[in-house]
Amino acid sequence: MLALALFSPLLVAPAEAGPVFTEASAEVYLDDNGNWPRAYPYNDGWMVFHAGGGDYQLTHAHADLSPDRTDDRALTGRTDLKDHDVRPCPDGTFLHVATADFVPQGHDSAYSWRYDADAHLISNGTIAEADTSGSVYVDMPGVCGNHFQGALFEYPPSSPGRFVEIGPDGSPGALHDMEGSPASNGSSLLEDLDGTLWISGSPPHGPWTDFSFVHYDTAFNLLGSVEVPVVDAGQTAIQPQTTIRVGNTYIVAYLYSAYSESKVLDLALAAFDQDWNLIDNIQLSENSGTVGGMTPYVVYDGHGSLLALYAKDLQNYAFTVTLDPSVYDVVVDTGTPPDTSTDSPSDSESGSDTWVDAKPGCGCATSTPGGPMLALMIAGAAATACRRRDLAG
Repeated sequence: MLALALFSPLLVAPAEAGPVFTEASAEVYLDDNGNWPRAYPYNDGWMVFHAGGGDYQLTHAHADLSPDRTDDRALTGRTDLKDHDVRPCPDGTFLHVATADFVPQGHDSAYSWRYDADAHLISNGTIAEADTSGSVYVDMPGVCGNHFQGALFEYPPSSPGRFVEIGPDGSPGALHDMEGSPASNGSSLLEDLDGTLWISGSPPHGPWTDFSFVHYDTAFNLLGSVEVPVVDAGQTAIQPQTTIRVGNTYIVAYLYSAYSESKVLDLALAAFDQDWNLIDNIQLSENSGTVGGMTPYVVYDGHGSLLALYAKDLQNYAFTVTLDPSVYDVVVDTGTPPDTSTDSPSDSESGSDTWVDAKPGCGCATSTPGGPMLALMIAGAAATACRRRDLAG
């Protein structure tokens, strides 16, 4: 278990004062070997995805994160998959993308699957297989919103990311070169409340202290971008593999090191306001020796807490992080929808990475696939401790 302690100031000063992350649990072992852990609230607990045996595995956990093995199963039937992402869709289903290697260059193949709300297979497709064109399929982020459904990959390595649309049958559709995109591998995608798309990633050529947030309209046109220092010079912030929105706050899960060359990485969360000013930052794990973290992830439970996941040494771990009520008990600025004629459901409905709690003047609420959002204040087997830091620069 992680020793509970206040962390020393290690991250750059926020543009505005005010807590976002108020408490965090100790590290909880999920009893699932492998990596690429992802989770969503489900019935009276959690639906948990993780890689293992060359496939993507499904298991469940109770509200206290203890395992529920009543419906463990492999999802794709393959044994050669490498990297994964799975995202909820507005209709309650899921989109899953994964990669494989078949030619000497590696990172040459990618596939997609659609699952129902209980993670049963609906359809699947091949994005690329044994592709020697120069495309790089590694750590591909996915998104499944009302306007954007697909994944991002690198094409070719020196060019902007390329977005591939993925249809309801799992097959690839149109391709879009994303002007000005950050590094695509290890990045994340978020469809915002106004239907626009954000790519969160590392700047293509560094520095590895900053993240780039790049904005696109529904026609894949570049709207703008911002580069934000997340940690101090001499430290490392990489792999922002999940970006979510809770109320008016963007939250990014990433990997952190206090050193510029360290391979021992820790799970961390950063919070930003609507202009991408850094307003809070928290280091969750405290790894040492040769065992470092990978595949960072965060999800909101809908009732004031985050579940943050990552893998290390081919095992999966979780933290519960309590949010300050000012983060989620707000009137949300949804912006102006770019297409008011659409009959698609609202971006704030079931199955979204953008979460909006009900509030007078907002008129919107969210729930998740498989049932309503759960009132989970999970601490696992450990007590909670304050992890707030004064973010001195």
